[in-house]
Amino acid sequence: MDLHNEAVEVAKKRTPCKVVSGNILDPPELGQFDIVGAFDVIEHLEDHVAALMGLSKLLRPGGKILLTVPAHMSLWSYFDEAACHKRRYNLHSLVSALKSAKLQPLYMTEFMMGTFPLIWLGRRLFSSRKVSSSITEQANLELKIVPIVNSLLKNFLLLEKYWIGGHLKLPFGSSIIAIAQTCQKFLS
Repeated sequence: MDLHNEAVEVAKKRTPCKVVSGNILDPPELGQFDIVGAFDVIEHLEDHVAALMGLSKLLRPGGKILLTVPAHMSLWSYFDEAACHKRRYNLHSLVSALKSAKLQPLYMTEFMMGTFPLIWLGRRLFSSRKVSSSITEQANLELKIVPIVNSLLKNFLLLEKYWIGGHLKLPFGSSIIAIAQTCQKFLS
C-alpha cells in the first residue's frame, strides 16, 4: 500500500503481490493480516502514533507489525531534510510511540552497524560544509555507490542477519528494527 499512485504502479511491476493505493492513517478495507510491514515510513509522518494505529487496523488480534526507522537524532543532517524525515528514533522513543498506539513491543534492536561509523563521521566532517547547491543534490552524492564499500557493508549486514534472526540485540546502528504485537488487553 502506498499513498502515491506512481509508487503503486512501480510496485505492481516489481512484485506479484496485490498493491493498492491507500493512506496509512485511514487504510482501506483490505482484510486482516497476521503481519504488516512498514519499512522507513513512520519517520516521514507528523503523527507517527496515528500511523501505527492505522496499521493496527489491518491486523488480526495478536497480529504483528514489523518496522524499520532511522536511528539517532545525533545523525540528523541534510539527508534527513532531503528525505522529508520528521524525526529519527532511539529505542525509548520508538517503544513510547508503539505503546501509545496500543502495540506491545516484542523485539527491537539497532542495526546497520557498518553504516553507523560512516554516517557519524560524515555528519561531523560535512555537516557545516555545503557540498552542492541543494540538500537533494547533497543527499544524492551520499547515496553514490562505491563498490568496495558496498561489498564490505553487505558482509556486515549478512552477519547482522544472524544476530537479528536469533533476536539478539546489536550494540549500535544507524537504523532500528522492531516487531510489535497488538495488545490483547486493548482488544475488546
